[in-house]
Amino acid sequence: MSNNLKLINFKEVIGHKDLKELYVSDGQITTAIRDQDNFDILDLKGCVISPGFIDPQVNGLNSCNFWDLKEEDFNEIDKLRLDLARSGVVAFCPTVITNSKEKIFNSIDLINKYIKESENKPGAKILGIHIEGIFISRYGVHEEKHSIKELG
Repeated sequence: MSNNLKLINFKEVIGHKDLKELYVSDGQITTAIRDQDNFDILDLKGCVISPGFIDPQVNGLNSCNFWDLKEEDFNEIDKLRLDLARSGVVAFCPTVITNSKEKIFNSIDLINKYIKESENKPGAKILGIHIEGIFISRYGVHEEKHSIKELG
């Protein structure tokens, strides 16, 4: 398959009920294309096309978690990204939960390393890192000993 797709036979595009075909070329979606010769046809067999979702806080999924990350877990992040994409999530922020500074910094370093090494891999895109809880003043499930009272 090429990078150019003509999408046909879908039931509807949410928000655009009158569309009968869509074109995807170099990551851009359009309703009309002049030269259709270099497009592979993808029959969607009555599926509904919807916008991609963004999840601003993903702690983990299945055997992947971002709060106790190790470099050997990178293949689990690959799987998580594919699973998210299959469920309609196109982008997300891995969440590092309230923990010791060492664990937080380690997770941040490893997530950044993963991002650099996996730039062109398929799946939901990582937009940034969500750091949970360290600046809060009411603790709930968070441990007070891991909160930061001031920067510096």
